[in-house]
Formats: sequence, structure tokens, C-alpha cells
Amino acid sequence: MRLLKAVQHAPNQERALVLIKNRVEPELQELLGPAKSEAFSRSVLPHIIGAQITETILTKENFYGALATFWLVFVSCLPTAIPFLIFNEPQVALRVSNFLLLAGLFYVGQKWADYAGKNRVVFGLAMVAIGLTLVGVAILLGG
Repeated sequence: MRLLKAVQHAPNQERALVLIKNRVEPELQELLGPAKSEAFSRSVLPHIIGAQITETILTKENFYGALATFWLVFVSCLPTAIPFLIFNEPQVALRVSNFLLLAGLFYVGQKWADYAGKNRVVFGLAMVAIGLTLVGVAILLGG
């Protein structure tokens, strides 16, 4: 919507083309090359200028999407908070929480490998390595 408004309110066509070029994925521009990228931007311009902007309101689908996102984040963070409710020693609770997060990263890595058709163990361990790096940095910073 911001791109549509910016292009429609651009002072001239050249500025509108620059706005479009800046927003199009750089990978696509590299793939097309300079001439085709220019042609692409020029072909998109009339469609953007002619687009009708309607005021957005909160729809039922938006509300359900936001609610689903809230519950997804809440439920995914809950296992890492439970050790702080169980253990009296904060340091022990933190390390148990870190372990649960690393186990979750291993699981996500395996699921990602399944989706990508790659080796599950390698991707799981790669995610754990990233997690261990982040935990190490947090420990070095006092966590």
C-alpha cells in the first residue's frame, strides 16, 4: 500500500520508476538485467498508477490471524518458561530452559530437512550449533 501511495503521489514518471525499482527484489533485477528491469518497471507503472486504494479495516480473517499468531508465540515460549516455575535456583532453571530450546531447535532443524529433502541429523545438529553459539554469546554477555 505504501508503494502504491508513493508511486501515485510521485511528482513525475521518472521518480515513480525509481520508487518501483527500489522496491523490486534485487535478485529479480539481477536476473533480468538492466534493460529488462527497466522494461519491467515501465510495464508495472500503469498498473500501480491505476490501482484503487481502499482503506483497510480489521476483518474477521485479520483478527483470527492475529489471534492464531498470539497463541503460536505463547505456546512456543511456554516450555522455556516452565523451568523457572519448577526450579528454585534461577541458574539451573536457565540451563534447563536453554536445553529445552536447543532440543526444540533440533526438532525444527529435522522438520526443515524433511521439507527440503536433506539429511535430518545434519540439519538438526546445524540448528543446535546455531543455538549453542547464541547461548554462548548470551553467557559471555552475562546471561
